[in-house]
Amino acid sequence: MVDEKRKAEMREYQKQRSAVRRRHGLVTRTLWIWEADNDAFRDAISPYVDRARLIEAILGTAPLPSLEIIEIIKKHNFPYDPADIIYLADLRTQLALDPSASSSALEKARDILSRYDLPITVDDLVQ
Repeated sequence: MVDEKRKAEMREYQKQRSAVRRRHGLVTRTLWIWEADNDAFRDAISPYVDRARLIEAILGTAPLPSLEIIEIIKKHNFPYDPADIIYLADLRTQLALDPSASSSALEKARDILSRYDLPITVDDLVQ
């Protein structure tokens, strides 16, 4: 009984998470490749996968440690300031810790988002 309830909860969670991903233009790709091409394929798609991981970290659907965010940005030479991306990813926590600073925190988030090509709005960050 508990297992079935837990399975139903996980299905609902995954359904919601998939909906958030689709709303923000993230898609999944499943395909077959020749095994000998695996390393080259992984290297070729790595920037795209990691950019999606950053978007999910900002949205809160798949959090990443701050150091990993920095490593991803540097590895691919993405045009993001790591401090900005970490700020956006941590915004919900900051607002929970200090609700009185929400106005300035949201304004800073708007400013950061205006500088980057990301499929995210401030409303996405506070839901």
